[in-house]
Amino acid sequence: GNRRSGSIETLKAYADNGTFALSVFEPFSLTEKVVKSSAIRQFLAVGNVAAANKFLTREYELSGTVVKGAGRGKQLHYPTANLQPDSNKLIPANGIYVGRTRVGDRRFPAAVSIGVRPTFAETETTVEAYLIGFDEEIYGETISISFVHRLRDELKFDSEEELVAQIALDVKNTKEYLNKLEAITEE
Repeated sequence: GNRRSGSIETLKAYADNGTFALSVFEPFSLTEKVVKSSAIRQFLAVGNVAAANKFLTREYELSGTVVKGAGRGKQLHYPTANLQPDSNKLIPANGIYVGRTRVGDRRFPAAVSIGVRPTFAETETTVEAYLIGFDEEIYGETISISFVHRLRDELKFDSEEELVAQIALDVKNTKEYLNKLEAITEE
């Protein structure tokens, strides 16, 4: 529980009062590790979203409001949705990820960047997603980004041209990864 402030005995006492029903399960292991929230947090802290997803049995997701950024994505022909995540959520390690973004009832493949934009010497961590096949203004809307796979570390580039070339490669790799994943799922 929260800061280990409770125990099974605490829960049993509440359950005995008729507040709720209680079922206690023994910890279980997956890939030789005990599945627990601290392990999931450790995976996310190093960017291993695939391992976190296995423990969660679903894709890790951040939700929040789309906010205005510096507009660089649009200038570079890769406009991004800048997410202001809910404050209580753990943000995975800086890097570039394969993801899926939900806008309303629609889902789009997304190349997701978490980091400080070192090419532009910024210091504030941002979460931004380039939604593949999407071209709408969604400022102020709530979206959700689910993380599928980590592509690479965040890098500093010597020029905008180098950055754009890498973004193009990240988008290509995102599409390919998700296409392979869908092909495996269909089998």
